[in-house]
Amino acid sequence: MKERFIDKNGKEFNSYQIVGGNELSGIVSPGGSKNATFPILAASILLDEPIKLNNVPKIEDVGCFIEILDSLGATITYEEGNSLEIDPRSISETNVPSHLGSKIRGSYYLLGALLSRFGKASIPPPGGCSVGERPMDQHFIALEKMGYEFQVGETSALGQKRADWDEKQIIIKLPFPSRGATINTLLASSLSVGCRTKLINYNQSPETQSLIYFLQKAGVKIEILDDRLHILGTSRASLTDFTIIPDKIEAVTLLTAGLITKGDITVKNVIINHLRPFLDKLEQIGFKCVMGEHSVRVNSVDSDNLQPTDVISGLGPTDIDADFEPILASLLCTINGDSIIEDQMNPGRHSQFIPQLNKLGAHIDQISETRALIHGGTVFHSGEARCNEIRGGAALLLATLSAKGESVISNVSQIERGYEKLDQKLVKLGANITKFGK
Repeated sequence: MKERFIDKNGKEFNSYQIVGGNELSGIVSPGGSKNATFPILAASILLDEPIKLNNVPKIEDVGCFIEILDSLGATITYEEGNSLEIDPRSISETNVPSHLGSKIRGSYYLLGALLSRFGKASIPPPGGCSVGERPMDQHFIALEKMGYEFQVGETSALGQKRADWDEKQIIIKLPFPSRGATINTLLASSLSVGCRTKLINYNQSPETQSLIYFLQKAGVKIEILDDRLHILGTSRASLTDFTIIPDKIEAVTLLTAGLITKGDITVKNVIINHLRPFLDKLEQIGFKCVMGEHSVRVNSVDSDNLQPTDVISGLGPTDIDADFEPILASLLCTINGDSIIEDQMNPGRHSQFIPQLNKLGAHIDQISETRALIHGGTVFHSGEARCNEIRGGAALLLATLSAKGESVISNVSQIERGYEKLDQKLVKLGANITKFGK
């Protein structure tokens, strides 16, 4: 799944050279959602027949997850375009290899899926971006209420069903709407025949809703009642075809590329409701959002009257997704006035990208680990910066696209972990980006 670029000396390309200042314009579509793909891949373990998945993003992190499924015994068949078939019937292994599972955050969804099908599982500590600790405490607490017991060490978490467990009515109330804990609970309860699980304060993100829809289509009875789910486990989960939802974060990154370069980009093949919190912020700033049924175009009605706005990310259904925040931060740097950005979900993220953004001319003060103050009015200048994680890396790319002159961004494999051919899509919109080894 990973597309590698090798120069004539056998060195992998891992830097972008950007000649900024071009106005980006055109029509573009995002790929499949990385964050929605992980739960669906994990859920394929529950099925008793092969499934064809469509719109699967060809990025390194997804490729790693597929490699894990292969190591567990699944049969993977790649098809034309962004489709593949997974036959989970041959899975027999329940130990996720540490050298693979520790690379990506989404590997922890395998815990719920393997427990549901086999009653036991072992996973390594999950990996992913260096954006601060995101412990799995709520996952384990929820799963323990479902009759699983765990031995958690430094190198693995081993879970198995208690032999004496026979509860048929389970109530789980999450202290906050954790996406990871919600998804693992959904997966773990899906094959609990005759058991009804009530999950209160569940995560309502588009990625979670996509998994719920997948499981419902596969035969799991899930009733949605305000902030709670009622899940009735089934003895047979079966589904032959499913399409991954479009990537909302890629969509807003592409829209922002048009705004920050004073261009005119339309993003099509999107689900408007998934973008709504981001678009609301753009309208607060003063941009005009023109929405079609599955497309959106954003432009500045009066660039002299744009206003700063605060961006506080959260887990509520109308809150800004934490992954939107770095994208908005790059744009807010160019808006006159001061803005607050806050990311309670990823307390280490600001320290990863804000110093790099400041190297390109931004004026951002870190008030605390999770909160920062943007002094707007920046005209980004060319320079060198390093990607340390996916979304902050995208923010750096946006800044360099708006800066006149030649810039270099290194360690761009971080960006490509979450975006499929983002550089190539931007080039088609008028960007000047060259990939090289450094």
